Amino acid sequence: MLIKKNFPFITICIPVFQSEKYLSRCLESVFSQNYQDFEVIVVNDNSNGFDDYGNNFAKIIRSIEKKFHKKIKTIVHEKNKGLLEARRTAVYAAKGKYICILDSDDFLEPNALFSLSKIAEQTNADIIHGKTYLFFEENTNEFSDDKKKLMEIKEKVVNHVFDGILQSNQIFDGFLLSHNHCGFLWAKLIKSEIYIEALSKIPPINCTMNEDFLQYFFISYFAKKYIGFDEKIYNYSLSSGISSRTKITDLEKWEKICSSSSIFVFLLDEIQNENPQNYSLLHSDAVKIECIKGLKNNLLQYKSVVSPEIQKEAYEMLCDYWGEDFVKQIEKSVSEQ
Repeated sequence: MLIKKNFPFITICIPVFQSEKYLSRCLESVFSQNYQDFEVIVVNDNSNGFDDYGNNFAKIIRSIEKKFHKKIKTIVHEKNKGLLEARRTAVYAAKGKYICILDSDDFLEPNALFSLSKIAEQTNADIIHGKTYLFFEENTNEFSDDKKKLMEIKEKVVNHVFDGILQSNQIFDGFLLSHNHCGFLWAKLIKSEIYIEALSKIPPINCTMNEDFLQYFFISYFAKKYIGFDEKIYNYSLSSGISSRTKITDLEKWEKICSSSSIFVFLLDEIQNENPQNYSLLHSDAVKIECIKGLKNNLLQYKSVVSPEIQKEAYEMLCDYWGEDFVKQIEKSVSEQ
């Protein structure tokens, strides 16, 4: 007699790197859900941080397990591999039908999994997409003009959700060409089989920026049904992480930012050389536009957050990754605007 294994409906994948300060809040939001058919996989990407009480990763996990009487599966990388590879590790270990990506400095709304799972169960869609609250850890009454501007810009991007159904090519073209929904991986359920198929196309890459764009490029390509809905289910922190506009004082962190160039090199090679039969000129042009946006963003970060004492080396590194001619070309176009 065959015994049917009871696999969870959802696997929540949480990568951790120097974000222990927020990890308890993140996990508490998961185990406080009004829906419980899920497992949690937390990948420690060689992180050695502490929370505000001096607890390291292992102590935080044990404390949450004890508080909620739940088991958390943890996987520890012996060396730092970057966000994409941490997510890959979690997805490959997942047993759920759907993947829910949750960054460790963010947290879920109490009804997030219930709302997402309800649509998934009713429609069997490959991607279910909800909306997001954005917040700073600091008191909102003390926002600087720069923070207000960042909030406004990010709000428009992250809450770009198509309210309804997209099918087959509509999903990929909607993401890449008409931009009717965003490619961030959080605030979504994604079928595990689709996510794994997407990852099979992506070689190991140590990057910390634009990795969502890279993964969702293939997820949206392979997906057959997308459903977006108008409910805020996710809380995204603008105060932490590599894109938070905090001061950059070391070249190691700056290199992680510059490494986003490798994503666009890979995607253009996929479109133009490896599998040109699968794409059109419009797809190629769209990735080129995103590539230019990526470099412009790097240049903005270089000018606004890189410390003066490392700016010379940082600029040379920027040129090494993106190509000196391309950097100077984009610099010129920005100055002429």
